[in-house]
Order: sequence, then C-alpha cells, then structure tokens
Amino acid sequence: MKKIIVTLVLLITVISNAQKINFGLKAGLNVSMLTGNANEIMSSNNGFFAGTLLEFKMLGKIAIQPELLFSAQGAKFESKNLTFATTTKMNYLILPVMVKYYPKAGFFIEAGPQAGFLISANQDVENRITQVTTSENLKDTTKDFDMSANIGIGYDILDKVVAQVRYSIGLTNTSTLENTDLKNGVFQLSVGYKF
Repeated sequence: MKKIIVTLVLLITVISNAQKINFGLKAGLNVSMLTGNANEIMSSNNGFFAGTLLEFKMLGKIAIQPELLFSAQGAKFESKNLTFATTTKMNYLILPVMVKYYPKAGFFIEAGPQAGFLISANQDVENRITQVTTSENLKDTTKDFDMSANIGIGYDILDKVVAQVRYSIGLTNTSTLENTDLKNGVFQLSVGYKF
C-alpha cells in the first residue's frame, strides 16, 4: 500500500510540474533473447511491440515518459547436437517509465525502469530428425512479473514524429524452474507519433 501511495504522489508531482503534455502512439520491431544458464545454443527471435505513451515535458531539457505497450518477445534455441530447434514466444504487457534528456533540440537520451506482466508463454519444438514440431504452454514455468532497466536514444522530427532505439536489460529471472536462470534482453526499433 505504501508503494502505491508513493507512486501516486510522484505521478501527481510530475503532472503538476509538467509544462506540456503529449499523448502518442508508437510501434516497432523487437529483437529479443533470453540470456542465462540454458544448455542450448541461443539466438535472437524477432517480434513486435505497439502501444501508447504520455510525455510530460518539464522545465529545461527534461521529460518523463510513461508508456503502456504490448510486447512480443522470446528466443530461439538449438540443442548442442543440432537435432532439436526450439522457439520460445512470450507476450508481455510492459510499463516503461523513461526519463528523457534533450541535450539539443530534437535529440534525446533516455533511461528508466520497466515492469512487465506476462500474458502468454509458448514453445515450439522441432525434431529435425523426424521433422515433427510440437507445441507446449510455458505459462506454468514462466514468472508472471518481469523487471527490466531501459536505455535508449531518439530524435523528435518536427516535435511530432519520434524515431527511437532502445535496449531493455532483464533484471529478474523469468523461469520458475530450479537451477534455471533466464533473463529477457530486448533491442527495440520504433517509430511514434505525438498528438
């Protein structure tokens, strides 16, 4: 309860000190991985993300930007003997809160925390010998909550269109399995529009 009250007080403070508030939409490409102690050979998986943003421009060169996004993430794995290939797909509702600094007009750097709430987790396993693919629901072995730290850069074109690059560093283990430590790592390319 105390955390909720502190969060609400901070949000009210940000809104009351904002000089300008922009609503926007954004979407883009995810290139995601799961890093950790898995025994397989890992590679990235492509997905997408889309959602909304609110930008609170403060005095000077600072802005606060909370976002609400759907994010398709995951990874690809191959067994060491290359007989099995696995694609893990995890869909999240993510809530980044970014602090943006504009060192010069249009260009910004950003950093901030991100909370992720798991919507679904599935895995396709291809047996390369039999050419049979099976699917499995991973919701029971994947944690419902994920915490990340984000860093990025971007550019506002005519104060309306935003081009952005961001990397999300997973801080929490996504797996509930014993002796397994897997963290999300997501590289994002996006375009947005502020109204």
